[in-house]
Amino acid sequence: MNAKRLERKGWNWAPIPAEVILSQKLTHADIRVYAYLLWRAGSKERAWPKTETIAKELSMSDGAVRVCFRNLVSENWIRRLRRLGQSSMTYIFETQKDCLEFSPSSILLDDVRLTGETTYSQQDRRVNKSHKNKNQEELRASARADLRELDHLFTELTGLPIPTGITYKEKRADAAAWYQPMRRMQTLANGSAADTLRATVQQMRKDGLTISAPRSVENVFKAVYALKVSPIFKPIKVYE
Repeated sequence: MNAKRLERKGWNWAPIPAEVILSQKLTHADIRVYAYLLWRAGSKERAWPKTETIAKELSMSDGAVRVCFRNLVSENWIRRLRRLGQSSMTYIFETQKDCLEFSPSSILLDDVRLTGETTYSQQDRRVNKSHKNKNQEELRASARADLRELDHLFTELTGLPIPTGITYKEKRADAAAWYQPMRRMQTLANGSAADTLRATVQQMRKDGLTISAPRSVENVFKAVYALKVSPIFKPIKVYE
């Protein structure tokens, strides 16, 4: 019978360095995980399977796989780099020397497609997006603080207390009469809401108009603000 020659090609092979096989410091599980990473890396020097995936395919627990990662890292056979919103990138080395000389700063922290081909850095875009979201949140927080100050100013000018509805019906009524008009006035005046509100209350008292809630001053507020923006128009009395 003719002996069949084995051809080491394709995805059926994961050639393991002899130093890994003969290591007295690596467990059998460590070597299996190392071989698995080599197999998943193919012709690349890196692989990115999830810990859960490795555990499932090797019939191991997630915790056991993480222990193997720690052992392989400490023995200088792999390096793992975290990626935003994705599984960690694992770099696999054939010698411990190569691992020790590995510099993460020399690696572009790019996202990698399943083909292993490096794309333009999506992490940079994600970081920028994160910063943008942070800035937007800071702006929203600042707007909320300004709105609270406007609430207190209205109370100071009119003597009306800020509503504290308890039931759903009361909260809806408070929103319609107080909070929503205040927010609209703040948005309209865009930085000059406090001065416009003072002028509005002064004008309404001068005209003998009743002030019962922010909703009752909103139309006058709009007219006063329009006068400030376009002073060529003469002021008019505005009634609800």
